[in-house]
Amino acid sequence: MRRRVTRTVLVNRRATNRQITEQNGISERTTHGSLSLIGYCSRRPHRVPLLSAKTKKKRLQWETPSPTLDERSGKASPGTASSVYFSGLSVMSVFPVSDAPGLLCVTLGQLEIREARVLCCSSLSQAVLCEGEIHMVVGMSNRRLVSSSYSVATTPLQVYTLTQDGRLQACLSLVCPSERVQTVAAVEGQTDALIGSTHGGHVVLWNVATGQLLRSIDLGDGFTDTTCLRGYSLCGVLFVLLQHPSLCAVEEEEGGALFSLVATNPLTGTVALATRLGLPKACTGRLVEVDVHGSSVVGVFRSGSVCVWQLGGRQGQQGVWFPELGCQLARWGAQGTVLTAHLNGDVCLHRYRPL
Repeated sequence: MRRRVTRTVLVNRRATNRQITEQNGISERTTHGSLSLIGYCSRRPHRVPLLSAKTKKKRLQWETPSPTLDERSGKASPGTASSVYFSGLSVMSVFPVSDAPGLLCVTLGQLEIREARVLCCSSLSQAVLCEGEIHMVVGMSNRRLVSSSYSVATTPLQVYTLTQDGRLQACLSLVCPSERVQTVAAVEGQTDALIGSTHGGHVVLWNVATGQLLRSIDLGDGFTDTTCLRGYSLCGVLFVLLQHPSLCAVEEEEGGALFSLVATNPLTGTVALATRLGLPKACTGRLVEVDVHGSSVVGVFRSGSVCVWQLGGRQGQQGVWFPELGCQLARWGAQGTVLTAHLNGDVCLHRYRPL
């Protein structure tokens, strides 16, 4: 049984506990035990490491007073830090809502997302966007959020449009393809376009303004279980950045790739490989975190090293490796900045300039 679970995890490292249970026909208790025995667990640490005297001193230097609220408006005063508590659930991810300054989308759960909320930074108010067995929540332009659900009783794909103050303005259901959608991503250059990838190696295209499923494109052999990270629309060609199941250094030497950029024709369904992105020669370990901003890709490996790829950049297909960072999380910021987080509580801001 442990071998069956191990094979399932190696084929799709993003598979959830529910998916592994259904594919192997076992109970969730057996799945939990098998995953624990083979060393797979949540990437997010459940215990905060003890602070040393030096680290504690640094934290106290950055301590700010509690926020003061205006009794009439209920808004936080400028220049103060604010804390928001979510009872019962852990924070899975936080990201800003596009075209809505001061709004954040917060996903909550335990190993899997159970609830998504919209947080207004000015008033510190929060509203529940969706709840249940949620696969993922991604942001789009014009204050829109797309959620993917596991539940059969509800529509798997929903598009939520928000107002400037975080209230729900409209909700639209997307037409679902015959295969279950694995991931969804926005398309740069087309504000109303949304792409998704399936386990069978297909890329599906929606119009989020109408909810219509425009086309399902077969990528062919070699793209099974890939996940789409971003889409790019240029001169009528749809470029899709795909992530392959995470490879180790030995598999990379045998000709594997971490990412592929494919060019597709949305009208005819023609597919052509544009480029592949692989590991630097000195880089070892398994890729655990990925973030994309424009044509830049940053990845964090289990060893704590960071690699940056630039689509069309002069550094080639192997990217630029930074082994000394030792971080656990990396996210792109504005104007080429990269935010890294470490297990000791440090958060660093770096500026990246392509070669």
